[in-house]
This record gives sequence, structure tokens and C-alpha cells, in this order.
Amino acid sequence: MSSGSPVKTGKHAVANVEPELLVKHTLACLGRTSSPQTRNEALLFISSLVNLHPASVLSSLEKILSFVSTGSIRQEDEYSFHVLETIIKAVVPHIVATKQQSVELLITPQRFIGLFVDAFEQIPKSKRGSLFEVLVASLGSELLPYCVVALLQRAAVEEDTDVQRERVQFAHNLCFTFDCAVQVSSLVMVLRMARDLLPYVMEDSDTDTDEMDDDDEGDDAAYERFALAEQLTTSKPLSRGFNSILVTFVTAHLRARELHHKILSYESHRDQTKAEEDDDEEEEGDQLQHNYLMLAQVVLLYFRRVAREQSLRDDEGSFWTGLATESIEILGALQQLLSTPGFVAVISELLHHDNSLVRKKAMQLFNERLQEERDSLTSGEELLFVDMLDELDAILQNVDGAENSVNIQTALLSVDILARNFAAEHAKRFQLVLPTVVKFVDLDVAKASPTALHLFGCGFVSLSSICRAVGPLVFPLLPKFFPRLLTGIEFCSATGGHGVGGMKTVLQCLLASLEVFTDKIPQFLAPYLPAILRALLTPSLLSTAPTNAQVLLSVDCCLLNLCNHVELRQLLPTLFGAYDHALSQGSDASVTRLFSVVSTVVSELDSTALRQHLPAFARFFVTALDARRVHAAKLQDLDAVEDEVLECLVQFILKLSEKQLKPLFLKVCEWAQARVGGAGKAGDISRRIVFFKLVVKLSERLRGIFVPYYAHILEFLTAALRESRAVLVQKPPRSSEAEAESSDEEEDDFFAEESGRPSKKAKLASSSATASSTIMAHRERNVLLLRSAVRALDGCFVHDSDGFMEKERFDVVLTPLVDVLDVLQQDGSLRSFVLESVTPCVANLAWAAKSDLLWKPLHYAVLMKSRGDCAAVRLAALVAVEKCYQVIGDEFLAMLPESIPFLAELMEDTDAEVEQTCHRVIKQIEDISGESLDQYLTS
Repeated sequence: MSSGSPVKTGKHAVANVEPELLVKHTLACLGRTSSPQTRNEALLFISSLVNLHPASVLSSLEKILSFVSTGSIRQEDEYSFHVLETIIKAVVPHIVATKQQSVELLITPQRFIGLFVDAFEQIPKSKRGSLFEVLVASLGSELLPYCVVALLQRAAVEEDTDVQRERVQFAHNLCFTFDCAVQVSSLVMVLRMARDLLPYVMEDSDTDTDEMDDDDEGDDAAYERFALAEQLTTSKPLSRGFNSILVTFVTAHLRARELHHKILSYESHRDQTKAEEDDDEEEEGDQLQHNYLMLAQVVLLYFRRVAREQSLRDDEGSFWTGLATESIEILGALQQLLSTPGFVAVISELLHHDNSLVRKKAMQLFNERLQEERDSLTSGEELLFVDMLDELDAILQNVDGAENSVNIQTALLSVDILARNFAAEHAKRFQLVLPTVVKFVDLDVAKASPTALHLFGCGFVSLSSICRAVGPLVFPLLPKFFPRLLTGIEFCSATGGHGVGGMKTVLQCLLASLEVFTDKIPQFLAPYLPAILRALLTPSLLSTAPTNAQVLLSVDCCLLNLCNHVELRQLLPTLFGAYDHALSQGSDASVTRLFSVVSTVVSELDSTALRQHLPAFARFFVTALDARRVHAAKLQDLDAVEDEVLECLVQFILKLSEKQLKPLFLKVCEWAQARVGGAGKAGDISRRIVFFKLVVKLSERLRGIFVPYYAHILEFLTAALRESRAVLVQKPPRSSEAEAESSDEEEDDFFAEESGRPSKKAKLASSSATASSTIMAHRERNVLLLRSAVRALDGCFVHDSDGFMEKERFDVVLTPLVDVLDVLQQDGSLRSFVLESVTPCVANLAWAAKSDLLWKPLHYAVLMKSRGDCAAVRLAALVAVEKCYQVIGDEFLAMLPESIPFLAELMEDTDAEVEQTCHRVIKQIEDISGESLDQYLTS
């Protein structure tokens, strides 16, 4: 009991002293002392008075802390910091108590925090974190956001960016010392305070208290407003900067690794102790999720107000645009922290928000989250995402007309992503949304606006994704949407879809959809096959320009799907029937692409299908071979198109057995010799040209196997040689320009008729020019006929290894072939053809004959051409002899005695090139024989 007596006496003694005077006297002593020890003891004495007379101490708290600022707060020693900590812990309970009792506050918690924030620079860096930690811990974690905002407010008025950055980072670090639930709760309050700041950042005329009250309707929480510094309330630039700092702080904190580590640590601890403390852990976990949801709600309320201001301003770089973007970023950062049920709940709520931008952002976040976490979702979480179809369906139906086109497009994208991920397992759910999606593709594209066209394309993307998973379930709606798809492709390709821009994007969407339909439901597309091919053979889609690469790839995939999945009995009539349409497009690309598709079909034919469809293929190919005769005017590069047709036909022929090949070949041979129109006895020249080209390709592919077939066409080929030679040895007509010049020279202007009517000579000149043009065209056709016939014969000679060229056949070919050298008499343009094609063909004929008895007439016939009047013909004869020695070798030396007189004459030819060539031939013979020919030539 004796130990309690002094306390009682001391207390009684102090009570006899006026508390205000005691505090005032102690502070006066503090002001006069320079001793840290005295100052610390005096401050401890004052802190002990707070329990006895809190009012006297609190009324002088600012002055007390000013001594702290100039004394203990600057001291690095632990005792000085202990003194300060003791004062804080002694004072705070009374500050909080007076606030809770709703009495007149001598100092508010916010003001108390402000005292330390004002002294921030005076606090040693090593003590700042610990001091503010003690401060907030003493006041309670619910005052953490006020401390954070006070720090950020001070940062907002700092001009030095480094200092500002330091204050912001300190605020982050202060938050990191508390658990994750407290941190998220504090962010909620920070954002509320940012929303309270909005009236100070708006134009005076825009400040609408009623609208602010409307924005607050969704936030039922009661809280103390943050006391803004006067300089912020009077300076719009400063208040705007402060607002931006607050919003950016929330986003950055949500993305901070330290917060994520706290959350992961908490979740790990929760999982470990779940069995023991299931209820408590679940409650805390629910609190964290609840704080997430509260933050999402406050973000939306904030964004709604910002978006309203943004909508009043067109400048995208404005303050409001940046603030709206940053506030939406908060949602993006927050969604990564939400559990799947919490996330879906937030998104579901956002989709009912009255601001269309919020609904759009909600769907974008939904899409991002789904794509990021698809592989890690449980079956229950999958169902949560699938259940969102109902919300999206409501947006797409747009009953009240509140949704704009951008949101509908985003909703269609969401359905597309859901379908690609879940439609296979939840087919019935997605089948229910099909009618709503089809509504956006059931329109007349020719009358549709650009916006409707984009929705049209997006609708088909969603539709195709559902079809990819559910397949035949879309069949009931096929008549409603598939014709629209084909019409859309034709419309987009005809109106610039091959260029760069929005229409091309729509076209790519439509083609991608068609690719899916042709792959997944080809069995239902038979009625639409002709229209599909017409659409895909549109010339603009087949452009090889780099900008059209993606479109061309989609077209190729669609055509390949048709080849692989549609039955031949349905596909072949459609392909063969598309030939006339392809020709009518006025582009070679349509025709060549059609035959490319036919080639793909041919490559997959089995023997049964080949036998079954052989007649149809034969009719189609015979029709196509007539393109040169019938459709030459419709084609830009006839030779290229014809080559594509022939390649396709050869590919087909290579599939045939010998029993099937011979009848088909004879039928084509008969077709080539048939008299059509004004064709002569040998048949139409265009048909013969293409037939000989076919023979060339077959001899190249089948080689020796095809040689016996020449028995049916040898005379046909030699007849073509004779006919072409007969035309080409005639003097070609002069060009129209030369005739015009001649006409001008003959007719003097002096004698021109005054009436201006065409003179008789002018009429004759015009008629002559027309006739000349016709003759030149006829000559060109004969040149082509001659080239193809020579190449066809050469194929026979080169691949004849079984003695096919016996004497009778040799005699048939010899003279017409050697006589081809004569075409150089009138047309020097054929020089390269004769020297590079005809002379090797003559040599190959000699090789195929394999008998000196047959070589002799051939050799003599060639040598006789060397005595002609035309130097070009003499040169060709020499080259032919040279080729014979090259091909046959020393066996051909048996012909040397006969050639000596001819070579001797040519050595002294008046043409320098002939003379040089003769010396070259002699040198070649000498190299082969190993002896000099000088003695024979000179004698």
C-alpha cells in the first residue's frame, strides 16, 4: 500500500495546478533549452499529462509537435524516436475518442496526420517509414487512405518531379506494410476521395451538384471527406494534377508485385489452414473479394462522371480523356486479382451499367480474361463463363435500342470467343443464341450502311465459330443466312474488297466464315455449290497482289474444302458448269483457278471414281481445249490459260490405264481433225495447235510409253508441217505503216479532193490494210502450228528406243521436216526457232532411225538445202549437219564422203557467218574422226 501513496499525493498535487498553465510553462522551458535530454524528458512529461487533462495537451498539440520537429524528430538516436512514438501513442487514443464522442475537436485525425506530412522532409529517411507506420497503426488502418492521400496531395504541389516521385513511392511503401485486404480497402477510399475532387477540376459552368449526387447513389458508404489544402481548391491545374496522381496511384498499386505477393501469401496460408479455421479464413477471403467488388463499383461511379465530362469535349487529348482511360485501366488491373466467380459477378454488373462505354469495357475485359485463363478453368468456372451468354444475348437483342453498334460488335466478338472455347461441350446453350446472331446477317448488303456491314461481318464470324463446334445444329437456319453470305462476298469483292480498308475487313470475315462452313457442313451445301463457285471465282478475289494475300489464302482454303468434302456426283457438275461463268469474268485468273481446282480433284481420284466419271471429264476437257478457237477474244494470255488446261488434262491422263487412255486419245485426235466452220480438210488450225501442245506434254511425261501413239498422228503432224511451210515461204505483206507511207508518197496533196471524201486510193489502202492484218494473223497461227508440230515430232524421236521410226514412217517425216528449213527464205524472225528447234529435231530423227541406210537420204536432203540462194537456209543446213554429228557421234562419219563437196563449197561462201559455221563444222568432224580433212577439201 505504501507504494501507492506517492502516486495519490502526486495526483492530488497536480490537480491543484491549472493544467493549461502547466503545459504552457513546460513549453516555455522547452523553448529555452538546447539540451536534447531535457527536451525529451519534458516531452515525456507532457505526454503523461494527456491522460489526466487531454484537453490541455490537445489544444497545444501543434506547438508540442513543432518542438518535436525541431528536436526529437531530427535525432537519429533510438531514444529520441522512442519519445516521439510515446507521444503519438499517448495522444492518438484521445484524438479518436473525442471524434467518436462528437464533441468539439481540438485536433482532427486528418490534421494530426497533416502535421507529420508537413514535417516529412525533416524526418530522417531511415525513420520515415517506421514513424508513419506507428502513426497509422495508432490511428487505425481505416485512416491509412487519409495518410496516403495527404502524402499524394503534398506530392501534387511539388514542382520537382524527383521529389514528387519519392512521395508517391513512399505512399506505396506505406500501404505495403499492411495486409492485402486493408490495402484494397484503402484504394477504395483513395478513389472515393478522387471522385470528391471532381467538382474542383471542372469548369465552373459544368459543375452540377445534382449530377454529382446522382453519381453517388450507387455508393452507400459513409465516410469523412478529405480536407483539401486551400491552394488545391483554388487552382484548377493543381487539382487536376492531384486527381490524376490519385487515379494513377490506384492503378499502379493494383499492379505492384508487393501487393500480389501479399495476396499469394495470404491465399497460400488460407489453403494450408483451411481445415482448421475454415470459417474464419472463408470470412477473410470473402472480405478481400468484397473489397475487390467495392473497388470495381467505385471505379464505375468515378468513370461514369468522367465519361459524362469526356462526352462534352471532342478533344481526344483532353484531361478528361486521359482520366477516363486511366480509370478504365484500374478495371483492367483489378480483374486480374478477382477470382473467377468475383470477376464474372463484376462483369455481369457492369453489363447492366447505364454507360455504354462501361459495358464495352466490361466485354473487353471479359474477352481478355477468358483468353488468358482458358486452359486453367475448372468445369464450374467454365459454366460461369458460359452462363454469360444470356447477358450477351440480351445486349445483342437490344430490345430498348440502348446499345450502339460498337457494343453490339464487341458482344458478337464475346460470343465468338465463348463459342471457340466452350461450344463443343455446351452445344445446346449456343444453339439458343443462334437466332439472335442470325438477325445481324439477315440483311440486304447492297442497301446496308457501313456500320451494318461491319456487324454483318462480325455476325458471320460468331456464326462460323458456333458452326465449327456444333456443326449440323446450324442447318435449320442455313437457308436464312447462307445465301446472304454469298451475296455479301460478291458485293464486297465488287465494291473494293480487294483494296485496303473497312470493306476488305468485312470481306475477310465473310471468307473466313465460308471456309468454316465448307469444312464443317459441306453435306448441306449442295444447293449452293454453283453460287459458291461463282463467288470464289470473282477476279478481284484472285488477285496476286501482296495486299490480297489473306483473301487469296481464304479462297484457296474454301476451294480445297469443296474438293475434299463434297461428293463427286455433286461437285463435278458444278465445276464443269462453272467454266462458262469463269470465261465471262473477263479475267484469266478465274479460268486458271477453276482448272487448278479441277487438278486438285483429279489428283485425289481413285480407279473407281475415275471409271465412273471418265465420260464427264472427257466432255469437259474437249470443251476446254477449244478455248483458242472459241474464246480467244475473252482471254488476255491465251497461251498461259491453255497451258493450265493442258496440265490439268495431262494430270488426268496419267491416272488412266492404257485401256482407258487409247480411246480418249483417239477421240481427242478425231476432235482435232474435225472440220468446223471454215476449216479445211486438215481441221481447224487452233484445234491442231492445242492438240500438238498436248502431244508435246504427253511425250514429256510418258516418254517411251507414248511413242507408239504417234502411229495415229504421224501423217497428221507432217501435214501440218507442209501446210505451215507453204504459208511461211510466201513473202509476208508489208506492215500497215509502210503501206501508209507508200500511199502518202504516191498521192500528192495538190490533187486531193476538196470535198474531203475518201479517195479511191484511200479506200483501197484501208482495204489493203485489213487484208494485210488478216494475212499476218494467219501467218502467226501457222508459226505457232509449226512450232508445236516440230516439238511434238521431236518428242517422238527423242524417246524412240524401240525402233518405232522404221523406213516407212521415216519416209513420211523426212521431206516435210527438212523442208521446214525453207521458211527462213522470207521470214528472218524464225531464225532462232529453226536453229534451236528444227535442226535438233532433224538430228534426233537421224538418231531414231539408227541406220546409215536411212541417214543417207536425210543427210543428202539437208546438204541440198546448203546450195540454196538464201544464206539463212544454207546456215541452217550446216547447223543441222553439225547437230547430227553431235547427237550420233562417230557413226555418222559414214556420211562424210558425201558431204565433202558441199563443205568445200561452203568454205568459200559469200556469207561470212555461213563460212565461219562451215569451218566450225569441219573442226567438229576432225575432232570426232581424229584426222584432218584438208587433203579432201583441197583436192
